Amino acid sequence: MRGSGNNKCLKITTKPTNFHSAQAACTQWGGNVFAPQSMSELKAATERMRRNDYWVGMQRSEEGGNKWENVDGSATGFLQSRWGSGMPNNAAGAENCVQALAVPGTE
Repeated sequence: MRGSGNNKCLKITTKPTNFHSAQAACTQWGGNVFAPQSMSELKAATERMRRNDYWVGMQRSEEGGNKWENVDGSATGFLQSRWGSGMPNNAAGAENCVQALAVPGTE
């Protein structure tokens, strides 16, 4: 996958894992959990995931509150513009990572 002059490699694993384990594995492979920066990147990843839900490389800032950061240091604007209605809602005070939900008929 290519994006805005930067080469990006998307490695997909089907082993279920939590966000922090996924990020640790990506770091071992020399990268980060994928943080799409455009609709075309998001669609390409979703197609490759066969429309299953998957982690994206955004997490709550260590400062807490409603501040978010991409693990690769890229801008968060695109992903934050894609929040579902009422999200993030910090259910049970434990929502610190972001998952792309494959909802048929939505973009």
